Amino acid sequence: AGTLYHYRVRSRDAAGNLAISLDNTFQTLPASDTQSPTQITNLSASDVRQNSFTLSWLASQDLPSGGAVASYDIRYSTSPLSESTWSGAAQATGEPAPSSPGTTQLYILAGLSSGTRYYAGIKSSDSAGNVSLLSNIVTTITAAISVPAPAPVTFPTSSGSGGGGGGGSVLPTPVPPPSRVA
Repeated sequence: AGTLYHYRVRSRDAAGNLAISLDNTFQTLPASDTQSPTQITNLSASDVRQNSFTLSWLASQDLPSGGAVASYDIRYSTSPLSESTWSGAAQATGEPAPSSPGTTQLYILAGLSSGTRYYAGIKSSDSAGNVSLLSNIVTTITAAISVPAPAPVTFPTSSGSGGGGGGGSVLPTPVPPPSRVA
């Protein structure tokens, strides 16, 4: 498959004269690629922020050539992600161009809601349209928006002989925390 062949034709006429043609060539068609790229099994999440996190993985390999794959498809969801839910998951955009197999690849998944659990996965495709199996699924919770705690309120106490009614002290009155606007 995909091999170049050279040939010449020899012929002899009735008088015994021999003729040999010029060099001719033909090439067989390459075998069709029916193998999917290797599955990504080391997808991980890091640098988790309020609205984003970074995905990293080792670039998969296109079989049977062993070269780089053609593209990546990253998807994410707030529901568990699997092969059966893949098509309904949100599709990321701007995935990186595939690198040589075994090279670390990075992608920042942004535009997320804070304090939310996300599930993310990746598939790779080769130039023949073969798609890999779904990677391992990473689960992460984006950072929540932090609201500083209110400063404690204290009241001075007084003591002594406060004329007429006897001595005493003023006790602090609890102050309710400020209401939060959603």
